[in-house]
Amino acid sequence: MALAQPAYFPRVPVERSLRRLHGVVEAVHYGPDGRVAWVRAYLRRFDNFSDRVRLTREDLVRRLQGGQRFRVGKPRPRLGNDFEVGPAVTLAQRAGEPFLTLEGAPSPEQELAGVPVL
Repeated sequence: MALAQPAYFPRVPVERSLRRLHGVVEAVHYGPDGRVAWVRAYLRRFDNFSDRVRLTREDLVRRLQGGQRFRVGKPRPRLGNDFEVGPAVTLAQRAGEPFLTLEGAPSPEQELAGVPVL
């Protein structure tokens, strides 16, 4: 009886602009109070990105405070590990509370203004 050979998975390089990211936010859902309740995102795992995951507001804020980098974007059709990315998600303070905003956006009244809504 011969031993089975292990499967070979070729290494697919990640685009340079995506190497420094920890995640890509695809869409946002707002709660009744007008703040972000959760986001739909893709998290980077080594050289690949995960399937869609749902991050709560607290988890996203904790990750941003920990130094992780997120950008707004969407996956390119039929290219599983490639994304069209836009502005970075940043954390600001408003009235002593963390406020999610996009890099380069003038101080909006709504968190993550301009991101597709679920």
